[in-house]
Amino acid sequence: MDATIFKQNTLQRKCLLTMGGLILVNIIVWALAGITAREYPELLGSMVVAYTLGLRHAVDADHLAAIDNVTRKLIYQGMLNKARSRAALQAQQQKEKEEEEKNAQGIAQQEQEQEQDANAIAAQEGEREQVQEEEKMVEDEDQWTPPVCVGLFFSLGHSTIVIIASIALAVTATAIKDKFAAFGDTGGIIGTSVSAGFLFLIGFINLVVLIQVGQELRRVQRTGEYHYRDPVKEMIDATAAVTDDIEANVHSEQQKEEISTEIQTKKDMDGQGLKEEDKSIDHQVNNSKFQAGGLFARIFRPLFNLIDRSWKMYPLGVLFGLGFDTATEVGLLGIAATNAQAGFPTAVILIFPALFTAGMSLIDTLDGILMVNAYGWAFVNPVKKLWYNFVVTLMGVIVAFVVGLAELLGLLAEQLDLEGPFWDFFSMLSDNFGLIGMTLLSIATLTLMMAGAIQAASVSVPFTDAQTHGEITVDVGAGTYSLLVDTASANTWIGNENPYKPGPQSKDTGSTVTVSYYGYTFTGTEYTDDVVLGTATVSLQSFGVGTAQNFQDQDGVLGLGPTRLSAGTVSSGGEIPTVADNLFKQGIITEDVFAISFQSIAGSDEVSGDITFGEVDPTKFTGDIYCIPVTDTSPASDYWGINAAFSYGDTVLLAQTAGIIDYATTALTLATNGFTAFKQQTGAAEDTVTGLLTVTDEQYAAMQPLVLQFSGGSISIPPNGLIWPRSKNSEIGGVEGTIYLVVTDHGSSSGQGFDFTIGYRVLQRFYTVFNAGTNQVGIATTSFTDSQAN
Repeated sequence: MDATIFKQNTLQRKCLLTMGGLILVNIIVWALAGITAREYPELLGSMVVAYTLGLRHAVDADHLAAIDNVTRKLIYQGMLNKARSRAALQAQQQKEKEEEEKNAQGIAQQEQEQEQDANAIAAQEGEREQVQEEEKMVEDEDQWTPPVCVGLFFSLGHSTIVIIASIALAVTATAIKDKFAAFGDTGGIIGTSVSAGFLFLIGFINLVVLIQVGQELRRVQRTGEYHYRDPVKEMIDATAAVTDDIEANVHSEQQKEEISTEIQTKKDMDGQGLKEEDKSIDHQVNNSKFQAGGLFARIFRPLFNLIDRSWKMYPLGVLFGLGFDTATEVGLLGIAATNAQAGFPTAVILIFPALFTAGMSLIDTLDGILMVNAYGWAFVNPVKKLWYNFVVTLMGVIVAFVVGLAELLGLLAEQLDLEGPFWDFFSMLSDNFGLIGMTLLSIATLTLMMAGAIQAASVSVPFTDAQTHGEITVDVGAGTYSLLVDTASANTWIGNENPYKPGPQSKDTGSTVTVSYYGYTFTGTEYTDDVVLGTATVSLQSFGVGTAQNFQDQDGVLGLGPTRLSAGTVSSGGEIPTVADNLFKQGIITEDVFAISFQSIAGSDEVSGDITFGEVDPTKFTGDIYCIPVTDTSPASDYWGINAAFSYGDTVLLAQTAGIIDYATTALTLATNGFTAFKQQTGAAEDTVTGLLTVTDEQYAAMQPLVLQFSGGSISIPPNGLIWPRSKNSEIGGVEGTIYLVVTDHGSSSGQGFDFTIGYRVLQRFYTVFNAGTNQVGIATTSFTDSQAN
């Protein structure tokens, strides 16, 4: 499968243009609303209600189910098309190579048969043309643009019915008013009563929803678990095996004909041409999430199979709108506004569906764009939607009750001639609905800004370069400790250099902790206490207290590997959540993800780094970010392991195999056969003092990048990123001026399920992301990638 989906610049440009246009539309609609409110200030409160209803309805089950699933379906189809095209191209190129070899042999054996030679050359040219067509197909797939307008077209279709229904209701109400003008006063009373009753009804409904969402938020923060099934992750997992099998086997001479036939079958992308496993995958993406969607999501489920372009969501949105759930809301609001005060023209009434449509389109489009970005980086977190739903629902409850209460009590005071400070206050409110509307609009804006701040919560801490590894400073209990960051273990422990100083929340669990590493073993006692990283405090974090043999200069280790690595390390049994896991579970960050980046310090050969928990920062990487699923190959699958191949120049060092990403390992380690090939290609010699490879200045000048390839993408490690910093040679016992390589022997031949380790010195050159929520690793280049700092 492809590890990256979209070109970042294309995606950002489309997102900015789409959202910029929608924001402009919202501004224009509110400008028209402001003009209307100058003449009819009493309607401003209802305008805010209409806009809020649009914002709120945009996150209803039907909308999210439709937009999210279609967005994911279109992304998946683009990915699968690209993967199949690449597999087909590889197979065709292999076939061409084999045909060329056969032709060369035939020419050597039959030099006198000129006609046969001509035919062979013609056939060869035909093959080249076919390859060019395949290459163009792959290029077209690479230019496939992200479906950022799925939500926009759906909401526009949905709003079409809303607007039509609102026009009909407004015209009908106006006609009735014209024929029965004598009943204007009575109509005003009825209209205000209907308006207030409707607002109270909406308020109570939203209050129930608010309680439910609040309960779910508290449960998620407490447990870190969200009852959300990700059909696309299941789909990609199922597809990966099929595509990887194709790509792994295209080089097999014995199976080339069988594979070629299989690829041709897989290239047929219509409903009838998909293989059974692909049909099953499509069935999953079109059905699983709809089980939790609304009524119309289930009724129109088969139509999703027909949608292969964003614009096709418009007619589907129209069909959804026929449910009249939103049309009824805006229609009732229109009736209430029409009857509240006699004489409102139809054009004035239509400002309500316009505001409703503007709000709903903005959020539905944003939802689709977030899905595209989230899936493009593979960092989906539904907790953000919970926060948004909670905040907007709370805003809707406040607006509905405030406006409804003001209308009802103001009407009672007017009709019953009630006097006194209490009734005078609500009569004043009824006479100043414009002021109420502006106040509510300000509260709504502030609330949404607060929601945005909440859902973007993250924690960033410095990551200090210690040459062979990186260190982070944390407070545990009452002490401060410098810990080695290890992405290949999940246990945190302290006490090796500085003793543990218990804090007020410290607790000895009575369990023992034993963690085995390469070269040393830690043994100690399990405690729980507060752990502080930057501005964040993790409560009741489990960690070990003790010492480790053959481990010097650090106070301990901060384990950031997958939680599964902690199984069996504590005598009480079970797995121990990492600090990153608990940051997420305790609601301090809103995404179970952390990212590591480095940059050079101007004017020196030093570097500075940071670890960001809770978000991916697009300002810290360049180009594409590749999101790679954690491998299924054991034992690398227990770690942050990936499938990858390594090549140097024209030489394949390691074919597609499994290995891990580990910030606690200094060098890039390759299986013995790959290491030997690299040594031969560079002409490097082994230094007996440091144990590292060395190259001469001439050999270094001739070195080429080492290419890391994974399905769908590749990154190049420049020669300068493969050498030890020359100004730091003394720290490893090296000789000044000597060039040492940080590529070492893994210690075993390939095929063991753990054939390489991408270590600290190489990882410094890249932006790396570790996502526990999706079990994926992200890799991207940075401004430091091609630096000559070493």
